[in-house]
Amino acid sequence: MSMTDVRGEFAGATASCYALYRRDVPDALIEAAVRTVGLTDRDLALDLGCGTGQVAVPLSRYTDAVLAVDPEPNMLAGLRARLAAAEAENVLPVLAADRELPVIATMFGASLGAVTVGNALHWMDSARVFAQSRALLRVGGALIIISQGPPMWLADSAWSRELRVYLEKWTGEAVDAMCGTNRAALDQRASGLRRCGYARVEVVEHTYENEVDLTYVVGHLRSAMSESTLPPEREAEFEAGLNDALGPHLQHGPLIERIEATALIGIAHTKSRSNMG
Repeated sequence: MSMTDVRGEFAGATASCYALYRRDVPDALIEAAVRTVGLTDRDLALDLGCGTGQVAVPLSRYTDAVLAVDPEPNMLAGLRARLAAAEAENVLPVLAADRELPVIATMFGASLGAVTVGNALHWMDSARVFAQSRALLRVGGALIIISQGPPMWLADSAWSRELRVYLEKWTGEAVDAMCGTNRAALDQRASGLRRCGYARVEVVEHTYENEVDLTYVVGHLRSAMSESTLPPEREAEFEAGLNDALGPHLQHGPLIERIEATALIGIAHTKSRSNMG
């Protein structure tokens, strides 16, 4: 699979809601990853599957510049609007996908301090991303795979279980995909990095909570659902049904969403290894 295989799934209203209802990766996790890798303000980074900048923008505060890559034009439009509003000048949005990594490697060589993938590796061929990212990294540089989960409808809370029931009624099918946010996926990816020859593999973890209301839940779900699953003309119906499902929980105040975030870090080449003849 490649990101180009799902181009169009994140267009239109889906991309707009992504910009509004997908939070940035927490600074605490970004800072910990930066320290682990040893990134500096002289480094260049590439954020693969950047969306509307949930990793690229916070990461840009620690690096010289970030190449933000996504195959969906509407996602990049949202990122450009965000950059213009913030007058941020060191993030470059680029329309491309993981299949273009060899071309990017031809242009940049092994010069990047980091390649990041935030909540998007499940859309890609992970083995190919591991191998091709390694060719882009300087000595000590790292591939950083960020995951935030579980998905809202699979969390261990009463309101999340009600949400899942409602979504399965709406879609007519099970909604049980963990999107790479579970421990089994983390372990599998770590093993994949080692098989690909990454010199050191580490995991940074950060757990936090958010208060969410119905508006946020609707927007977050809309950012994860294509227009074929949730047509614009059925949005009012969808929101009314969601209000019925979650209303009893909302009577007691905001809903609490618990996020378990991880940064799986693969250091490509250590200094001692680079000096071997």
